[in-house]
Amino acid sequence: MSKGKDWQEIKLLIVPIIWLAATIFVVVNFILPVMKQYWMLLLGDFVACIFISIFLMKVWWYKEPFKGIDINVREPHVGFAKMPYKVDPAEVGTNPFGAAFAWHFSSFLVPIEAAIHLFMGNDMQRASQDGNNEACIGMMTQEMNHGIAQLFYSREVEKCLGYPKGYRSLWKTILIRYLSRKWAAALLVWIEIAFMPFQLAVTFLPIKLEHLFGEPAWLWNWHFMEESEHSWEYVHETSPKIPFLYKAVTFFVVAFGILCFWVQAILQGLWYGSATFHKHPSRLITGLFMHVTFFAQCLLFAITFTLLESILGMRPDEAYQWARDGLSCEFAEYSHLFKITHTQRPGGHLIKKTKTMPPRSSILGVQVERQRLYNKVREMMKTRGMTEKEIKRTSFGHVAEASKFNPLLC
Repeated sequence: MSKGKDWQEIKLLIVPIIWLAATIFVVVNFILPVMKQYWMLLLGDFVACIFISIFLMKVWWYKEPFKGIDINVREPHVGFAKMPYKVDPAEVGTNPFGAAFAWHFSSFLVPIEAAIHLFMGNDMQRASQDGNNEACIGMMTQEMNHGIAQLFYSREVEKCLGYPKGYRSLWKTILIRYLSRKWAAALLVWIEIAFMPFQLAVTFLPIKLEHLFGEPAWLWNWHFMEESEHSWEYVHETSPKIPFLYKAVTFFVVAFGILCFWVQAILQGLWYGSATFHKHPSRLITGLFMHVTFFAQCLLFAITFTLLESILGMRPDEAYQWARDGLSCEFAEYSHLFKITHTQRPGGHLIKKTKTMPPRSSILGVQVERQRLYNKVREMMKTRGMTEKEIKRTSFGHVAEASKFNPLLC
């Protein structure tokens, strides 16, 4: 990267660093003292989350493997580039603080989804013996779809609200350029596990995803729908390969990071959601109440699930299907906007441990499809008005270049 490009990246990081510094100041001087004072209540809440997770959500040490769920890849009939991502500053959501959490989370998900392509096994492992690579191509497409949709959403948030562009650069730099593969894999497993409590909350409680993460509603319903289908496979495949130390350290670091995300959402909700509060003053009270009660409780359950599944080796079983069925009902309102392009049946892991090398034609077929997918994403970016310079700076540009120079990578 040239010095000019380096300086541009550094300038983008200034605003996120200021927000991070302000957030840490609030956490250290206000949040942690309160947590220290009421640590017994917090501990009791955490223990209650463990018991609820075990006895009601059926998280346990199961001897038999999870039977699996069909994994479907859904794409809009009009294409992702033509879907609506615009965020109205006066209508960011019924809970502007949850929406603020989603703005930052989306900028985090963009490089996360791109990085997953670096953990899906190399093309030689993924290629099928019989040359039918539909399943692995489907999963590659699904993760790329998630990332590109979150990218378009993040860009609209930046455009409509003035949200800092530097968050995408910050997380791309950390997750893709500098974080080692083992640490990144541990982080990805943490995130995949953490989706479950929100999925179950929407399944069993009279609440919708837009109440938690704001608008556009279709984006979060579609993304969480597909996460409910595939997160189990990614976690079961990747977690056993990660050393315990990496998972343990990641658990505590990300748990603290989640606290900072949550506090920052309050600060940014007040700042970037001011137009919504001006139009709907009551949301300042109702949104804040929801953020410090229900939303915070969901995050505590997310921490609990990652402790049980990632650290202690437990896992949900029936809850996977509960979440999938619940999200299916929520997604039904938007299902007419999508078509299913690939379906992966449960039971066969994508990464195969075999001494027999697949046919060369099958391996080349995966590589060709991978490049076709990257070219398709590139065209979607152009359709949304992104310049070559902007495309190259994205996380997807980095992954595509890595694949280009080393076709057997990822």
